[in-house]
Amino acid sequence: MVKKGKKGKLYLKPVGPGVAPKKRQKFASRRRKLLADVKQRKRQKSQQTKAENRKKARKLERFAKTTKCPYTMDEKILLVGEGDFSFAASLIKMWRRPTSSSHHLSKDITDGETDNNVQDMIGFNLVATSFDSKSDLIKKYPEVGDNLALIDSSGASILHDVDCRKLFENNDVLHSLSLISQHEEGLAGFDKIVFNFPHLGCGVCDTDANIKQHQDLIREFCLSAYKVLTPNGQLLITVKNGEPYQSWQVPKLILRTNLWIVRNAFPFLPQNFPGYQHRRTLGAAAKAEEVGGPKRNADISKLGARTLVFTPKNDPDDQDVVAEHSGGED
Repeated sequence: MVKKGKKGKLYLKPVGPGVAPKKRQKFASRRRKLLADVKQRKRQKSQQTKAENRKKARKLERFAKTTKCPYTMDEKILLVGEGDFSFAASLIKMWRRPTSSSHHLSKDITDGETDNNVQDMIGFNLVATSFDSKSDLIKKYPEVGDNLALIDSSGASILHDVDCRKLFENNDVLHSLSLISQHEEGLAGFDKIVFNFPHLGCGVCDTDANIKQHQDLIREFCLSAYKVLTPNGQLLITVKNGEPYQSWQVPKLILRTNLWIVRNAFPFLPQNFPGYQHRRTLGAAAKAEEVGGPKRNADISKLGARTLVFTPKNDPDDQDVVAEHSGGED
């Protein structure tokens, strides 16, 4: 007899030994047919999912090939919340490529220097920071030394113990900004401030409390970044798709500060950044497969991620040019 279970799934009620052979045979036939139908539906669903994933992968691959890197060596860039500094290192690797779209540094920096020195100063305008101290960073990410050495060799600045919620109050950040802005007129500021995958790593089990804590982090970061960004600069925040990140409502959250305009958003593709590894805030304490190897960016590839771009709202009459982002993440 066909029965419907608690979850709505169909199953056949077992037939006891006292049932006639014909009825038992009929039951067995119906059972085989039911199982074959279930197996067929699973196969079709699996094939459909694979086809959709292949289509999505081809689309992202075309996007990756036709999209230029949104970060150039001529821009004054501040990276906050770096984990193992693999993102900063990936920018240096891209800028050192012969095919890079930016082959020149400002004349004030390169005057009187040899080609080798210019190559060594390729990251002069980059300031990469971590919330952790250097000692804690090495404990969390034992392999971080290679990335730090690469970044340092490029002339970029590396800072530790930097709270992204207190950028204007951090003397090291202001000093680095003054160094890369010494040949400019007017108020100094970064051209781009980047926060990839903000996360506190607090492990709060209460979902509502967890969401609120991360919203507070992003809100305070945006208020702080506004003070050290140029009037025409950009604030870039990368978050994963899905929950709990969708519940953070990042665009709506930032718009409520009345300081920013949502400009656009674009997919974050790890393959666009050579050597980049998405690392958890807990570092080596995270799952083993996240420490390295081919699965290091699997979480991003599975869920997807996007970078949201904001600009300062310098004119009170400014309107949001991407209204669909104002209601939260899709």
